[in-house]
Amino acid sequence: MTERTRETVDVCKMYIPMRLSRSSFEVALFAAHAATSGHLFAGFITTEGDEVTSFTRIRDLSTGDATQSTADCGRGMAVLAAKLTVPLHSLCMRPDATRVVLDCTPPDGWTHEGIVDHFDDAFSVTRGLYFALDTADGGVVYEPRQAAVVVGPLAVAQDIHKTALDYALPLPTIEDFSTGTAYTL
Repeated sequence: MTERTRETVDVCKMYIPMRLSRSSFEVALFAAHAATSGHLFAGFITTEGDEVTSFTRIRDLSTGDATQSTADCGRGMAVLAAKLTVPLHSLCMRPDATRVVLDCTPPDGWTHEGIVDHFDDAFSVTRGLYFALDTADGGVVYEPRQAAVVVGPLAVAQDIHKTALDYALPLPTIEDFSTGTAYTL
């Protein structure tokens, strides 16, 4: 039996802090998508009321994101920051940290709060919206979904994976900041 090789890609360590209406953010996002000839933007936004407070780029291996280089991610984020007229920032994470964005569109019988509350103090959990803006079948696909951004020690990545399975959530991409790579289990 051959051992399965895990596909890995480099982590895109960039985010854009802002204070804009969600509609203004989405106009800029679609403009950046068009200006970059259909660059895939996968990531999560945090919000306060109707305002977007940040966008963080992630590498989502369940999309076509694995085909883009880290340099492509950087160029796409630079275009988006310019469209938003806000600065682009490098993300600083503890080197022993792992980050997972769980798609928390609640399956039958579960609530978004129940999924988020599942994690203990070893984790930092932020609520947000996950999306992957991509081109498919001649059109643009953009479907923001409830998400929990979970950050914790790398040793607990298996716990995050188990939670995704327990709640019947899509299997997430795990970003390992000790190696600078993203992968799925």
